[in-house]
Amino acid sequence: VVSKVEEVASEVLRLRLLRSQHEELKSQLQKAGNGLRRLSPHSVFLFRSYIEQHLKDQTLASQLQDAVMHMLQCLCVVCGVDTSLATPEGLIGSARKLLRDPHSFTTKLCGLQTLTSEQAKGLAPYLLSSAQYRRVREKEVNDCFEAFNAWLSAFYLYSSVSDEVGPTAQALERQEW
Repeated sequence: VVSKVEEVASEVLRLRLLRSQHEELKSQLQKAGNGLRRLSPHSVFLFRSYIEQHLKDQTLASQLQDAVMHMLQCLCVVCGVDTSLATPEGLIGSARKLLRDPHSFTTKLCGLQTLTSEQAKGLAPYLLSSAQYRRVREKEVNDCFEAFNAWLSAFYLYSSVSDEVGPTAQALERQEW
């Protein structure tokens, strides 16, 4: 009887910890969403212009950081924008499609449904490679990169555990009764 009580108590504490972690990740995602909402449409427009400018010009293209490109590709994946054409022209098209409405882009991101944990795994390579960002002269580009990257990281983390949220809550409810 004692070992059964210990088992149940241990399971309840484990489930509470999981629930607490889920709530913390959700809070981080909401905080990152607030950061997105603080971006002005003008900043998003300038970010898109910066990307287009650098991809159109061969000399500037070599200065466009991989971190920016990977973050852009990650945003495309999350938003369902095709990035199969890895040419500069293809990437310009993807950036234009993705950022065509600077007024509603951040709201659109905040309204996205979380991915399954399996889908979230596909974001990991992009997020890892966007970690080496070096600030540029254009303040709006830095602001957008930081806000988008923070949101993508929080979105990835919350999505990677989203499959567990419901079952954990149900299991905890059963164990606590």
